[in-house]
Amino acid sequence: MATSGLCEVRSGSDVSLRGEPLRTADQDVGIITAPLGSGEEALSGPREARWSCTEAGIIPCLMNNSTVRASDGLQSVLETIHGSAFATHLREHGLASSTMDTYRSQLRFVARWLDGRDGDLEAVRREDVPRLLRDLSASGSSEGSIRLIKAAIRRWLKFRGRFARERTVTVHDTWVSDYLDFLLVHRGLKPSTRSFHERGARDYLDWQFGASRPHWSKVGVQDLWRYAERCARNRTPNWVRGKLLVLRRFLSFVHLRGACSWQLPRSLPKVADYGHSSERTVLTPQQRQQLLRGFDLRRRIGRRDYTLALLMVDLGLRVGEVAELRLDHIDWRRLRLTVPPTKTPRGRVLPLPRHVAMAMRAYIKQVRPPGHDRHLFVRHWGLIGRPMSVGSIRLAMILAYRRCGFPKSWNGTHILRRTFATDVHARGATMRQVADFLGHQRVATTGVYTQAALRAMRALAQPWPVSA
Repeated sequence: MATSGLCEVRSGSDVSLRGEPLRTADQDVGIITAPLGSGEEALSGPREARWSCTEAGIIPCLMNNSTVRASDGLQSVLETIHGSAFATHLREHGLASSTMDTYRSQLRFVARWLDGRDGDLEAVRREDVPRLLRDLSASGSSEGSIRLIKAAIRRWLKFRGRFARERTVTVHDTWVSDYLDFLLVHRGLKPSTRSFHERGARDYLDWQFGASRPHWSKVGVQDLWRYAERCARNRTPNWVRGKLLVLRRFLSFVHLRGACSWQLPRSLPKVADYGHSSERTVLTPQQRQQLLRGFDLRRRIGRRDYTLALLMVDLGLRVGEVAELRLDHIDWRRLRLTVPPTKTPRGRVLPLPRHVAMAMRAYIKQVRPPGHDRHLFVRHWGLIGRPMSVGSIRLAMILAYRRCGFPKSWNGTHILRRTFATDVHARGATMRQVADFLGHQRVATTGVYTQAALRAMRALAQPWPVSA
């Protein structure tokens, strides 16, 4: 392709200069022609032309009997990007070959872009990513490219072990660490729930003590009420109630350690919510039927999401329990399902309704992507074969609500769980039986999930006796 001292380079093609193959850069640059000899012809010895990517674009470089090499740091980064370790990391996380190539391409571009500005991809931390993306956008990268670059860098940082945020050590860490151990060992809470309690405890400790060590003898009732007033600003009563519940449990742990009086956690105010009805939203039989018919069973994702909905609306599983289900939890011979412990330290065994078992069997045999992961529900695109997260399952149900035209305020999966509890209770199950189905330790908790049918209550109402 080199004629009369000119070299023609097409994007994405292999070029041979003086008998040596050369790969062009990843960006689409069209057709470029450049003379092989100019300015440097006085240099002795044979020359070979190579192309390198710079801020100005694709340019030819001349060299003597050697290949033009990037800086040592850049060369090391490029070798790591194309190394087997990074490829294994990408495959283990379920990325398709095309996605792996895209990530490598974007990382090569960013590494060269940084090298041209005396930067280094190996020095990038998670905190640097927003500023880096802004600089790339300002230099002309499109919005679509920015999204791909962001995904590639996040995966690169996870591979290099630099994705976790660096947290500043505080004087409150001992209390928080001991509290998290207590929640794990004695309460059996899952990591997501422990993280929720950790945020609440740290927020209060930072507000109450600042950078000083906690002195619980100086904490009074007025302090707790001022903190409650702070939490109540521009927040709903339900949110404030949850915030103070987290604090009450943390203060109970402090009392258990003997650092404060038993009266301190009990002095927290209780939040009233008189403006809202206590009645919880549940699906009517018509809405349940409409929801299940809204899944396209001809598509793989539709059949998977249909099975997800059945497990929650006809078996009452939590979304976290559905995400943790594994193939080994199903007993096909006795039609039983072992529900793993998630929110509480206890699991449970539930009977599998025949229609739910048939849907699960059809999903596993006909739809579920093959792979080594034993989770029951896995992703069908993107990270193929990786287990579905709680967020992805919740999103699948929200999209189903939108297709059915349900209210926009329906943005969770507990509607399905409450529907199951209400239906089972209406068919004659006792509150204790419903609690066992839902995995509740206390029957009082189950009352939140069951809704008494108004028609049944009207039938029980007796007319007021009228004297003759």
